[in-house]
Amino acid sequence: MAPVLPCVPNAPDVAVIVPTFERPAHLRRTLASIDAQVGNQAIEVVVTDDGSTGETSEVVREYAKSCPFPVSFVTHQHAGFQLARCRNEGVAASRAEYLIFIDGDCVIPPDFVREHLRRRRRGIVLSSDVARLPKDASERLTLDRIAAGDIRKLIPIRERLRLRWSRTKARFYELTRHPRKPRLFGGANSLWRADYLAVNGYDENFTGWGAEDDDLRDRLKRCGIRIRSTPPHVAPLHLWHPPHATNPASWRDGNNVQYLLRPGKLRRCVRGFRKLERSEVLVRVLRVEIGADELAVLPTSYRYVPLNGSGHADVEIALFPGTSRFTNHADCRVLLILGPSVSAAEPLETQADYVVRPPANETPGTRVWSPRSELEKILDHVCGFRLQHDRAGGTAEAA
Repeated sequence: MAPVLPCVPNAPDVAVIVPTFERPAHLRRTLASIDAQVGNQAIEVVVTDDGSTGETSEVVREYAKSCPFPVSFVTHQHAGFQLARCRNEGVAASRAEYLIFIDGDCVIPPDFVREHLRRRRRGIVLSSDVARLPKDASERLTLDRIAAGDIRKLIPIRERLRLRWSRTKARFYELTRHPRKPRLFGGANSLWRADYLAVNGYDENFTGWGAEDDDLRDRLKRCGIRIRSTPPHVAPLHLWHPPHATNPASWRDGNNVQYLLRPGKLRRCVRGFRKLERSEVLVRVLRVEIGADELAVLPTSYRYVPLNGSGHADVEIALFPGTSRFTNHADCRVLLILGPSVSAAEPLETQADYVVRPPANETPGTRVWSPRSELEKILDHVCGFRLQHDRAGGTAEAA
């Protein structure tokens, strides 16, 4: 893991973060396109590797010798596809206040960095789809052509039209404030470091192909940070390669989708840029005072505040009977029913992300059902401490 370097007054204008794994020929062209950027911006490059065993480190070493700007290389032992971890480690090794992410199989146009810096705004993430080159066009994208800046002519007409349509849809979603769109494309996006750290970066629970960018987008939007599309002429060119082994035939069949779509996920991921402990997750119990009876049903490893606690909480827990409504100042809402499930609890059930209730024909306090155990499963699941939610021994359903 790369050391976390503090931002300093003389830091570069922008850090370009380049994840890579076992594609040195692609990486060489990605780096050449960074070297060919126009403008007088101060750049630093961080190549963040997913544990390559080939010539990747040598490619970066040779590139750094000829560059007028600083180049860093970070890596870790390969243990499956860990793109989220690579991006977090790349940010940790950088110093700039503004971040650009480019995948190590993409070639960027000569004005890519300049345009991102010109359009940057606080609370805005800039992103665009990539132009996907077929195999023959990828082979014609040589280092000499990249140095000459003559790369856009290789984009097929159909791909140009697709990019324009993608931009049109993105602009529509921006204007209508769609809750989950436009998309955030991890291979070509930029944002302020402060915005990245506000959500604790990428969630490293995402391993294998896909969904880590959708998760980051969702959490950024929950913080009020908006996604804005860049124009098609800024789109990087994606070099052809066979799909990764974990790439599913359909997006919804991906291994990460169930975790992505879980209700009530927190805007701060716990396995992100900084690894959080359970004691750092703030849980608001909707009681003016938390007495001994309430403490007896709460998992001991989380941090609790009573109803009069100020500010935003990660999770709210409503105890029934005894609570009339949620405050809506938390990411996740959990209803714990300790008495008979009567109609009075229905309004709370409709507001809750999860409802925990005794099993049918079971009474609280028996050895079979433990509200503390069920609550701990819910909290661990929604926070990301537990990736598979075990429902055995009671009922704890998503509302």
